[in-house]
Amino acid sequence: MHERRSYPLVLALGSNLGDRLRNFCFAARGLEKAGIHLEAFSSVVETPPIGYLDQPPFLNMVALASADLPPQRVLSIFQSVEERMGRTRDFPNAPRKLDLDLLFFKGRILREEGLQVPHPRWKERSFVVRPLVEVSPHLRDPETGWQVHEVARFWPMEPQELQTVLSAEAFQKALAGS
Repeated sequence: MHERRSYPLVLALGSNLGDRLRNFCFAARGLEKAGIHLEAFSSVVETPPIGYLDQPPFLNMVALASADLPPQRVLSIFQSVEERMGRTRDFPNAPRKLDLDLLFFKGRILREEGLQVPHPRWKERSFVVRPLVEVSPHLRDPETGWQVHEVARFWPMEPQELQTVLSAEAFQKALAGS
């Protein structure tokens, strides 16, 4: 669908507290204001939590973006938007209004303090891989050389219980109307 253009940034959005869809709209507006241009969205999927199970289900989606910013600045913007949404980091896999993860950055491999790109667990999460297949199936993981659609077919992922709750087009309409 969006194959002809290279999207230097790929990010994942997650939320399981409050008005989860509104949280995504808040994140999209905050990222745009900070210079991260969101250019394509996947459908929104709902999935049960992983790790800490005593919490509400998550909404998740993937976005393709561009920005003329260094990776540490992108991470800083993500954390700032999360904090404005009220995110605290109480314990691993805790419930949260907003979670922003940088999955890929300009086809590079980055291993820095607080920043690992490609995201180290992207291949293990169906709520990342399946939406990513929707928007960029031929995107290559710079570490393995695998295309996203290959990962979706051959790599074990959890959880399997994914339900599409909103199409990409419906999300864009919700974003425009918010």
